[in-house]
Amino acid sequence: MKNTIAIYQRVRQVMDKQVRIVDEYKKCWSIVQNDEHFSDDERTYMAKVYSGIMDESIKNLDQILIVVNSFKTQMSDGKRLEIIEQAASEVDQTYFDLKQFNTQTEERQRDAILEQADQALLKVISLGLGETEETLVLEAYIANARLAVKPMARYKKYGDIFDNKLESATKLNPNNPRIYFLKGLSTYHTPKAFGGGVSRTLPFFEKASAFFSNEQQEDITKPFWGRRTNAYYLHECKSSK
Repeated sequence: MKNTIAIYQRVRQVMDKQVRIVDEYKKCWSIVQNDEHFSDDERTYMAKVYSGIMDESIKNLDQILIVVNSFKTQMSDGKRLEIIEQAASEVDQTYFDLKQFNTQTEERQRDAILEQADQALLKVISLGLGETEETLVLEAYIANARLAVKPMARYKKYGDIFDNKLESATKLNPNNPRIYFLKGLSTYHTPKAFGGGVSRTLPFFEKASAFFSNEQQEDITKPFWGRRTNAYYLHECKSSK
């Protein structure tokens, strides 16, 4: 009886993982189908990958059903546990493969959106205005967003771009609040061991807040984005002290 309970508990654990696999698949495939940033060829490729992953998931489920149905036939508890553990191992691998592929899909999606942002910004610059303090700030913002897609792999390249663009913007107008807002945002999401933390972040948001208070939102010819988000993070930092 004790072995039977243990077997059913293990089966339940594996089935719970199977449910997570299906939920993960549905979530990401829905995004792929409805996102205009993916081409038809990309969707076809992703459909083949997802189909392969789900086929593996069905095979794993078949193995579990063998164990469940085995209680109607002669099979030792040892053999049942052997089948369950093999199926559990396959389910874990399937779940890992699905999560990894979904991560790569999300990275492609985010990069595609950022590529559009880059193109739009280049178009603005090409209109004859050249690089201004605000376009430099936006270039830094996009660089920071690209870094966030794959931090460990992109830290050096996009971290340098981020720093250089904000340095150039500061030379043009050291009173631009978005410079310090972005510095605060970057530091806020940096692990403490790598230079982040509330104590290092708070001064940037406080400085940005002071400069935001000097901006006139009534003038639609001038940008004033970042004020509300800066206020939110300023509150979060003060609450964490």
